[in-house]
Amino acid sequence: MNRRNALHIIGATGLGAALPVQLSADTMLNEFNERWKVSRDYTIAMMNAMPAENFDFKATPVQSTYGEQFTHTGSTNSYLLGVISGKPPIPEPEVANKENTEKYLIETFDFCAEIISELTEEDLAIIDNASKPKWLRKSSNRDILLRAYIHTSHHRGQAVVYLRLKGIKPPQFRV
Repeated sequence: MNRRNALHIIGATGLGAALPVQLSADTMLNEFNERWKVSRDYTIAMMNAMPAENFDFKATPVQSTYGEQFTHTGSTNSYLLGVISGKPPIPEPEVANKENTEKYLIETFDFCAEIISELTEEDLAIIDNASKPKWLRKSSNRDILLRAYIHTSHHRGQAVVYLRLKGIKPPQFRV
């Protein structure tokens, strides 16, 4: 039996009603926390793939340096999670060399992971909060959390291009 036929049988017989259709909030948060840890490790591996002497490399003159791609990632993520928690974001290092960038990236990922580990479903559901910046006031905290995750992926993808332009094979994709 192929997958399509099995799904039709489940739907037609009512067996689908017995299947769980929604994860509990705790499960979602636990799974997200695990994905955040994988993202952290993969992002740090991606950052470390570039030799220190190339951290000032730009793919084009208007783009950020390789190091700045990662300090920006950490800065924005600590800002977004700070919006959810009310904690101030961690300021970027003045120089985005390899040593500073790695330290900062670890610090910001850990800052965000601590906030994520303390969240509840009620926290995620909060939408209109006057303490949020105007452009995020109509976003739920769940949406803001997802924005941080997607933002990290976006800049990691840019880092792949930087590495390829330097003839460096990026780390194997992790999920």
